[in-house]
Amino acid sequence: MMQQLSDFALVKSEMVQCAEELAILAQHQDKVDLADRAEELLGKLAAGEFNLTVFGQFKRGKSTLINALLGVDILPTAVVPLTSIVTILRYGRAPAAKVTFTDGRRVSIAVSEISEYITERGNPPNEKGVRRVEVSYPAPLLKDGVRLIDTPGAGSIFLNNTEATYDFLPNADAAILILAADQPISQAEVEFLHEARRYAAKFFFLLNKIDLLSERELLEPLEFCRRVIEEELQTTDLVLYPLSAKQALIGRLQGDRSLVDRSRVPGLEYALTQFLLREKGTTLLGAARRRLYEMAVTLEQAIDLELTALMLTPQEVAEKIELFHQQADRILQEQQDVEYLLHGETGRLIARVEEDLRPLVEDHVDPLRRRLAEFFNVNKHLGKFKLVEAMTNELAGAVQEIFTAWHEQEETIISQEFTRITARFQERMNQIVEVVQDVAKGLFGVEVTPVMAVEPLTTESSHYYLVENPFTLQADTIVLMLPAPIAKRIIRRRFLENARLELDRNAGRWRSDFQERIEKSARRFRVKFQEQVEDALRDIQRTLERAAQERAQSEERVAATLDTLQAAQREIRALGQSLDQLTPTPNVPVAWSVGEEQIKERM
Repeated sequence: MMQQLSDFALVKSEMVQCAEELAILAQHQDKVDLADRAEELLGKLAAGEFNLTVFGQFKRGKSTLINALLGVDILPTAVVPLTSIVTILRYGRAPAAKVTFTDGRRVSIAVSEISEYITERGNPPNEKGVRRVEVSYPAPLLKDGVRLIDTPGAGSIFLNNTEATYDFLPNADAAILILAADQPISQAEVEFLHEARRYAAKFFFLLNKIDLLSERELLEPLEFCRRVIEEELQTTDLVLYPLSAKQALIGRLQGDRSLVDRSRVPGLEYALTQFLLREKGTTLLGAARRRLYEMAVTLEQAIDLELTALMLTPQEVAEKIELFHQQADRILQEQQDVEYLLHGETGRLIARVEEDLRPLVEDHVDPLRRRLAEFFNVNKHLGKFKLVEAMTNELAGAVQEIFTAWHEQEETIISQEFTRITARFQERMNQIVEVVQDVAKGLFGVEVTPVMAVEPLTTESSHYYLVENPFTLQADTIVLMLPAPIAKRIIRRRFLENARLELDRNAGRWRSDFQERIEKSARRFRVKFQEQVEDALRDIQRTLERAAQERAQSEERVAATLDTLQAAQREIRALGQSLDQLTPTPNVPVAWSVGEEQIKERM
């Protein structure tokens, strides 16, 4: 054990040295963002912080799981989703919370006030400018530098949730990826996993909400999720933890040990505990090594490009720049063509929603009228004003029931179709990104590696149901002044006539809601891709301009710059070799098994 600790300390020391060297090299090359990332990683290594990060799409139960693991209802878990704010839980002797704002301010708050900063109701839509919330709590799981991270997740309420989650990926040392038993794993989740593998050195895969299915029903989603993830990870021994975070939390809050056991969360906790005891240190270094290696590759590519350009004659540099501009214009034109086609696909998707709504309205007009007539007969003894109020509430409730059932199914269909569309266009867009790579390689013999990710359909919704009282206008209220028998007959007729009107009105509202979300998500997809291509082209352009300026100097200055770049090239390659020798980690880390075979044994 002492030898292991000594080896760990040595590797950590060497890793810190690599991070320091990388930060210095990046600063010398004017790569400020890269230098900042290296400095941040350096601080994390020095502090020994370990980020156990919980990922999952909206409504997968991330916050509920964290509450269950801590044994306390500390994070808000209402139906209203969280904003795009990362919540960090760390060890503390007493419960406490701090809010960090985008302007750098830090404010201490009571734990009970967390929801005022990370929920839509308390902070719509992040109007308070919150960057993150840190919560301290005396939980054994959080000791020894472990930080439990609750991420917003792709597909949550605000448009920048996906970006916030992807942005945090490089900081994840180990990842808990939550899937749901009542929803098949989506293409967006597979794409997220593909990206997450670049950073996290350990994965725990969870299938939450097993309390919604019987043991027999659970087998199908278990097998399906396992198969899809194994294909993505190219492994045959994937472990999936079926559990119910909700049951575990309720059981712990109520002191019901049997309910906690039925939730199967203790099996996950055992695996997490063993992992943190035995592998946390090496996993931390493995994740750091991956990040440093990726940063080193990025920096090496920039140095190689500048070095290659600097070795050309001034005329050759000018010719290469002109050729690059021509290729860049062609790339941007192809990008616009793809965006136009994407616009057409999303337009057809919006039309599909409208087509799906039409039979829904037609099929429910007569049943709704019968329901209102029956309700009227039961409540016609009420006074005229009370009767109108009761009928309005009944109509509103009926309309909501009709569209809620439809919406749950339609949301799944449209989300899957949108993911299919964006996944298809992702392939075409990545082909354009590959053209950027080919241009850089063809002109200068240098690799560049931009990556494009799929954008899921946002669930940000401004929709609310609207059913109007048909007797709100002054002219209509005259009816209520008539004798009760006459007024009530008119009330009945008016509400039955309004049944179709209200169905049409709310169908239109749902259509508008889907249209708004589809267009926002598609626009975000286009903007994200556009920025990525333009950033890649801009980086190459800046490097070429810098090389042209340096090449225009005296031969002595050019020679000195070449020497500096070649020295930096040697240093970065030596740094890469050093990283190769430090704590190599498996390409596809997975977690231990827990009790999945027990499900089959009980059948």
